[in-house]
Amino acid sequence: MTGADLEDHLERYLELRRALGFRNAGSKGGCFHDFLAFLQGRALAEPLLAQAAVEWASSRGGQNTRRGV
Repeated sequence: MTGADLEDHLERYLELRRALGFRNAGSKGGCFHDFLAFLQGRALAEPLLAQAAVEWASSRGGQNTRRGV
């Protein structure tokens, strides 16, 4: 899956969340886009493993990512 594929999936996911009324599904996508940028900045093998999410979360230095929830 390419970076463009991931971006497309993310945008469709955010559209679905907005349609369902989630407040944190704004146009920027907040932490979703941060995570995607993290993945694109690394040469990760497919499938994506939970370890990638753990590394991303650990790299945020305790920042609060629960915006608008």
